[in-house]
Amino acid sequence: MTPLGKIFHRLLHKPPLQKEKTSLRDIDRGALEAYSWWKNTYVYIRKNRIRTWKVIFILAFISGMISATIWLVHIRIETTSDAFFQADVPMEVIKYKGCVADGVLSGYGGRTEETIALLERSDCVYLHRSVETWLAHPNFTLVEKNLQKFTRKDFIFGMFLAEAINPTLQPYKADGKTFDFSKMCKEGSYGFWGPDTCKADFSRLEYRRYLEHITQKAIDIGIQGFLFGQIMLQDGNISSSSYAYEIVASMRDYAKKKGKKIIIGAQTNVIADPSYLHLFDYIEGGVGINEQGNIEEDICFSRWWDPEKGGWCWALLWHEKYASQAKNVILHLDWRGDPSDDMSIFARMDQDLRAKTLKNLYGFFREKDMGFFLPMLAVVAKDNNGGCYGPQEDFYSPNNIFGCRDESIIHEILTYRDFFYESPLKQKPLFNEASFISQIVPQEMIAGQKYTISISLQNSGTTIWEDDQNRLGSKVLRTMIYGENRTIYGESFSTVK
Repeated sequence: MTPLGKIFHRLLHKPPLQKEKTSLRDIDRGALEAYSWWKNTYVYIRKNRIRTWKVIFILAFISGMISATIWLVHIRIETTSDAFFQADVPMEVIKYKGCVADGVLSGYGGRTEETIALLERSDCVYLHRSVETWLAHPNFTLVEKNLQKFTRKDFIFGMFLAEAINPTLQPYKADGKTFDFSKMCKEGSYGFWGPDTCKADFSRLEYRRYLEHITQKAIDIGIQGFLFGQIMLQDGNISSSSYAYEIVASMRDYAKKKGKKIIIGAQTNVIADPSYLHLFDYIEGGVGINEQGNIEEDICFSRWWDPEKGGWCWALLWHEKYASQAKNVILHLDWRGDPSDDMSIFARMDQDLRAKTLKNLYGFFREKDMGFFLPMLAVVAKDNNGGCYGPQEDFYSPNNIFGCRDESIIHEILTYRDFFYESPLKQKPLFNEASFISQIVPQEMIAGQKYTISISLQNSGTTIWEDDQNRLGSKVLRTMIYGENRTIYGESFSTVK
């Protein structure tokens, strides 16, 4: 017997007392040795070819128990980590049961437990932008901690992939990798949003590595919705060679590999290329409300754009130019922490007007088969001229324990109990106006003779020209026909439509 065999034999097999051994018959001693646990059984099987089926059965049973235990532990761990997140992500739920919960998993707004309680008693299912990355990397330790505070299992959580980077942050280290934020900036964009800011740049390898890491980590812990903020700032290239195709494909491949289901959106602003827009499950943008809660129906928001003077176009995505090219369109009350943004204007309304505004926007966009995210936690201007706010002065919340108290109207909207709503499109003032386009008038005209002329005018007013209400007269002609010796005197002219 080898030394190791002796050790196992002593530990696992208690030898019989000598007086017992001497009193045993030969056949008893043979049977005892044949059923020993380690050494003797091995020897008998090997040398004497005795089939000890009971030993084989015991070993198989123990092996099976060990395998079953490992399998059960694995299933328990997988169930714990994926319990929230195996739900599908149907677009109907995203569009019509979606709520902005900006940074709730990242600890935004303070009093996170109360915000979670608000969300759990709400009818929201998709929690938009619940993980934030604006000027900071996501704190996944905090995100996972806050995830465990939710008891409802039907939530779909979203993550915002911000266009803003802080290049002065210390390198981000995680899972043996290091990411340098100073290497992620678009050239010439330092200070774009103020000190210590820059635009993120898809063409920078360091930024693509960073995106890959944080999106994979988010998928691993159960985040299912992803939104690229102002993607035209991050990309700058909407051709087929854009890095966006590679980034989005990588995210989808990783999710599929992990057996997860995700949805990807982007803030696309003026991008109208259908191939590019179809990369994403939906496009998203703000609505641009005024103090009465009304919106516009133009291509660009008039606050920064004038059709004649130009300016910066803040796209109104429900316009046919954009909506017809995208898979889905979802709108929300936009914010920048400025008194002129949607959320700050909304928070300054009285409670009745806030209720009317939310109903009108949700109903109007739903009728167009578009979504509208209802606000549950969103930024407002800290100095907001008396507007209501939530857990902090710079955050809105409908929570009834704070100042806005909009819980009931959001509940009514999300349950969609045939509530009445009006079109939120801003009514333009009615006025008559005509613009001269062209004319065909003889170069010379003899007094007393009749001549045929042609005048083209455009209706530049907001009223409709009716046959029995709008006619051209001599006063108009004297104003519109230019050139010496070509004034027309006459009173009877055909209707202009």
